[in-house]
This record gives sequence, C-alpha cells and structure tokens, in this order.
Amino acid sequence: MAMETTVILKQPTSMDNPLVACSVHGHRNWSTSLLGCFDDIVSCIKGFFCLPCVICGIASRTGECCCMPFVVNGGLVAMRARIRTIGGIRVGLIIQRYHASSLF
Repeated sequence: MAMETTVILKQPTSMDNPLVACSVHGHRNWSTSLLGCFDDIVSCIKGFFCLPCVICGIASRTGECCCMPFVVNGGLVAMRARIRTIGGIRVGLIIQRYHASSLF
C-alpha cells in the first residue's frame, strides 16, 4: 500500500477584517449614579454581608463560571469590562483620566 504525502506550501493566515460584534467605547452612560446602589437596598445589604455571593451571582448572569472572579487573576476587572461592553456603557471621564495618568 503506497502512502501519499501532502506538502503544504502556504500556511493559513488570520483574517484581515475580523468581525466586530460591538464597539469597545460604548454608546450610553451608566443608568445609575455613584450612590445608586442604595435604590435597591436588598442588593446593597447582600453585598455588604455576603459580597462573594453577589459576585458569584453576577458571574453566573454574565455566563461565566461562579468561581471565575475568585480563581482568575484580574477576574473582577475582566467581568466589569465584559458587562460594560455587552451593555454598551461608556467609561467615565474620571476613570479615563486615571488610566491615562497611570500610564506615564
């Protein structure tokens, strides 16, 4: 039985124009103020007394494993970025200035 050898002369490359699902910059602002958490007092109390339970619930609602924020280094930051990206929420001006100043 003879075996045929196939020689690949050109390697596959990445796409030049990848699909963009949504803008990273967002199209709307946060719907609540900085102290808006007090409008939902039950969630505020849960967050105060059992923060890991609240974080686990948020991770589950975003489609992540419940342990992800605790096991993955920077998991909370990644989860926050995902929520902002999915919701189309802009980054606040203060946060933009903080990140810009921390780079230098």
